[in-house]
Amino acid sequence: MDRPVAPTNVWKVVSLSSQTAITIAWTPVSSGISPGGDILGYKLFVQNSVTGESWIAFDGVSLGLADQT
Repeated sequence: MDRPVAPTNVWKVVSLSSQTAITIAWTPVSSGISPGGDILGYKLFVQNSVTGESWIAFDGVSLGLADQT
C-alpha cells in the first residue's frame, strides 16, 4: 500500500510559540487524493540535524485530533 501524501505548507505560528514551545500549522491533505486512503490523523516527527536521529514529537491520533477540516 502506498503511503499517504504528506501535508504541504507547514509553518510556525509565531503568536502561539515561545522560546520553549513551538506551534505549527499546515494545510490538510484532501482525503480523496491520498493514495494510502483517508487521513485518520497526523504525527509530527522531529529529526536531529547533526545525528540524523528522529522521533515522534506529537501523535494527533491519540489526542483525537484526526483531520479537523
